[in-house]
Amino acid sequence: MSHKVYLDETGDLGWKFTHPYGRGGSSRYITITFIIVPDGKEHLPKRIVSNIYTKYHVATTKELKGCDLFPKVQHEFVRQTIEMLNNNPDIIIKSITTNKQKVNPGLRKDGNILYNYMIERSLLYHISKFPIVKLVRDNKTIKVKSINSLADYLRVSLAFRRNSTTELIDIPTESHLCRNLIFIDWVSYIIWSHFEYGKHHPFLELSPNVITQRFLFI
Repeated sequence: MSHKVYLDETGDLGWKFTHPYGRGGSSRYITITFIIVPDGKEHLPKRIVSNIYTKYHVATTKELKGCDLFPKVQHEFVRQTIEMLNNNPDIIIKSITTNKQKVNPGLRKDGNILYNYMIERSLLYHISKFPIVKLVRDNKTIKVKSINSLADYLRVSLAFRRNSTTELIDIPTESHLCRNLIFIDWVSYIIWSHFEYGKHHPFLELSPNVITQRFLFI
């Protein structure tokens, strides 16, 4: 059986901490979040996004971002997500968050090294046991600035660090065309904003259902 991984991140890889985020400064945290969905269940997270769009009269042509969700919408989204996870234990949501201010200067020279490390720590363990994995990611996902693409980096890591024969298929996608990418953007924003802005309530509702919440460089 093949699985799809929908991947997104919230925050940035900048290192300017002298100004507030969004006002000339970089985010203090970066969160990478993914959902692993087995074949035949891709419609479930997509359905939650469609439900939210319908209930709150959002135009189907609009890409509603996590930062656009009002608290009551976040609460409804979290409620439906928890219900989906409880009814489908083979669907995995996981995130990894880094406090960038604690990252040592060597890693700051190329933020993509940090990004790779976060992916390594969070994703590979879960996908290394599957024969085929389709990685669906936003075309605007932070790029790995090396001679290898992100997918190639993950393939090498799977083979040599996990001794895995997993076939990884890269599917870069426009996020506004994929409701499962919209779904994981919402999850990622809820987790990231807990650390970045101290918006705790939706995170505390959701976090017991996120398989592992790993926090690096506390």
